[in-house]
Amino acid sequence: MAPKNLSKTDPIDHANAKSLVDFERDYLPPRSSYTPYVIPSRSPQSEVDIELHTPETLSSAELTTLLDLVAKTSGKHYRASAMGWNQRKKRAEMRLRDLKYLVVRGRGELDREGGGEGKDVGGDEKEGEKVGEKGEVKVNEGRVGRDQAVVGKKRKRTTDEDADTEKSPPNPSEKQPPEILGFASFMPTYEDGKKVIYVYEIHLEEQLRGLVSIHNYPIQSNPTPIFQLQSTLTSNPRRTKLSQTLMSLIQHAAEKIPGVEKVMLTCFTANAAARRFYERLGYEVDEFSPEPRVMRGGKEVRADYMILSRGVGG
Repeated sequence: MAPKNLSKTDPIDHANAKSLVDFERDYLPPRSSYTPYVIPSRSPQSEVDIELHTPETLSSAELTTLLDLVAKTSGKHYRASAMGWNQRKKRAEMRLRDLKYLVVRGRGELDREGGGEGKDVGGDEKEGEKVGEKGEVKVNEGRVGRDQAVVGKKRKRTTDEDADTEKSPPNPSEKQPPEILGFASFMPTYEDGKKVIYVYEIHLEEQLRGLVSIHNYPIQSNPTPIFQLQSTLTSNPRRTKLSQTLMSLIQHAAEKIPGVEKVMLTCFTANAAARRFYERLGYEVDEFSPEPRVMRGGKEVRADYMILSRGVGG
């Protein structure tokens, strides 16, 4: 648990108190280092944007879209686990004030082609993944801290936001934001007394399968707090999946926040594709991952989730 009475100079408390503009400036790589993405079988004019948000800068409808994506890509794993699927609790967790969101939006051809089934970021399988419930007794727990959401217009919240309500139909007279196609969420926090970044979720729509970046092809800096990744075709590219880019942004923040020791996440044991994905990124079973229990008669029972982590520095 996080220590009480954090000082104003505590790096975790300080990071969570920053505005999104300051968080991006201090902890994320410059936009000039971002690279374009190729969208297979689509126009080279297609674009993908990654936006930095907090729960306060996401509208109720946008938060519902993210929640629906979690249910679509990971509902099966939740329901098969001991924790089950509770949409109301998950929505409450997704509104924790210290959470940061990297929201993926499609534009141009990609945006017009519409959605698809959710995908597992770890491989070619269509199963989703869940990467953020806090282990053992910490499942569905969060840490409340300070947040200043000053990027863009702060969106109004409705009084029924905690309820599992249906999405309101879009108003055709109003300009609608580009379609949300995926997201990752994370939080600078304490875990067992150590400074960490905990990854809560990472989910992508099926239509982003195979989306890869073209390295050494920097884009122009964007004056707005949005990471714009414009697709361009080139020969013999070095391939990096969008899911890897999202994880690398989180890892970069962990490297920049003073004192952070590791990036942690939770993965369902049954989600072999997700575990392979994380292992390729250097994640290993964490020391605080639950150990198998030996029952009477010698039967070994394994938990339905594991905690993975990757160290910072070195």
